[in-house]
Amino acid sequence: MDSNLLEAMGAAVPNQYPHIRSLLVFRHDTIVYERYYKGLTADSLHEVASITKSITSALIGIALHRGDLQSLEQPIAPFFPEEAAAADPRFQRITLRHLLELTAGFEWEDTRLWMWSNDPNPTRYTFQLPIVTEPGEKFNYNTPAVHLLSAVLTRATGLTEQEYADQHLFGPLGITQYQWPKDPQGYSMGGNSLSLRTRDLARFGSLYLHQGSWHGQQLVPADWVNLSTQVHTPGGYPENLPYGYLWWVEPDTVPPAYFAAGFGGQFIYIIPSLDLVAVLTSNTDSPHMENRQLIADYVLPAVLPAP
Repeated sequence: MDSNLLEAMGAAVPNQYPHIRSLLVFRHDTIVYERYYKGLTADSLHEVASITKSITSALIGIALHRGDLQSLEQPIAPFFPEEAAAADPRFQRITLRHLLELTAGFEWEDTRLWMWSNDPNPTRYTFQLPIVTEPGEKFNYNTPAVHLLSAVLTRATGLTEQEYADQHLFGPLGITQYQWPKDPQGYSMGGNSLSLRTRDLARFGSLYLHQGSWHGQQLVPADWVNLSTQVHTPGGYPENLPYGYLWWVEPDTVPPAYFAAGFGGQFIYIIPSLDLVAVLTSNTDSPHMENRQLIADYVLPAVLPAP
């Protein structure tokens, strides 16, 4: 790698990207670049917003493999009999697959996020939303759909998503320093709000880079890693890219890539053909969509041969 380009990236941050809090580049099983800003350190926790969604995707894949969940076509309504009974009948047709694709069909705009997250019962709130498209028909980015996956996991296993992660994902990865808020019903927030260290975000990215294997232990099934990072819908807002199962996918870029993303410009960017993971964290005062440009301007040129 061209270390000069990586150093130039780090030097550009204070003036051009003052909202960035950390950068890490991981290649060939080694941290090749790591830098923190605004007085933060490797032990600092970063709220990673919707990167939480991609971690939920991994846990659903684990649960399916273990038999804790039946299949992608499993309807969610039986997990919530009281809420579903009072909901639009089409909620009966929503499956795990629809939640993973964000094609559940209920009405949602992110302007409602504060109201939903402060509701005394966010799960019930979600079941009260009107269905505006048939389940499976249209992508609509929304956090409540993914939070339902956390609730499903808890109702299926008796464990919160955090407890399930400690047993089957975070524990084996050695991730012990994190914060994972819960809603008033005790469900771990499935679609947002998780806080992690930058190096632990890189561990999760490395796990996917290695097809779900960590130090010889298969934590996430390899077929789930491949399936969840393939294009399943055309996607749309906010990244305006195709979507897998709670991962953004760039199949036509050179080289192809996929990534987890969170509001404020949080990224775990994975390029399998280059054996590379790049992690960016940032403050959450605005979307900071421009953060991903750092990958194109500095990280890729540092790895790819000159034309």
